Amino acid sequence: MQKNFSIGAMGAEVIVGASPIDLHNLYSTSDISTDLAGDTITLAFDRDHRWKGPDALPERVLLKCSGNLRIAFNNLAGTAVPVGEDAVEIAYYDAGCGWEHFLDEDLATSQGFEGLHISFSGGLVLRITCASAEITAS
Repeated sequence: MQKNFSIGAMGAEVIVGASPIDLHNLYSTSDISTDLAGDTITLAFDRDHRWKGPDALPERVLLKCSGNLRIAFNNLAGTAVPVGEDAVEIAYYDAGCGWEHFLDEDLATSQGFEGLHISFSGGLVLRITCASAEITAS
């Protein structure tokens, strides 16, 4: 997978260039969508100003995954709150990872990974395998 970011410690933040963006604590997921062809998925995260953080953080962060896209969801019935109000953690997974497990950046680099593991505190887990993952901020 080609990507323009790395994942910080504990899956709480993504690092784009030299800029850490704390998705877990400072953003809410506002949208998960696919294009009509089904070969791209976009997750939108909006800055949650209820929590104090650096002023220079972007208002919106988009994670766009495309090319050879495969998506798997788990525990849809267990989602207790709307995704837009839920904290998110992002990491990697491989063939040996159950739905409750994931790899950090160091493990993913050293032993390889299959895709992204995105979990929400309400119980929803999203796994994405793709050729390219890109984060943009505005």
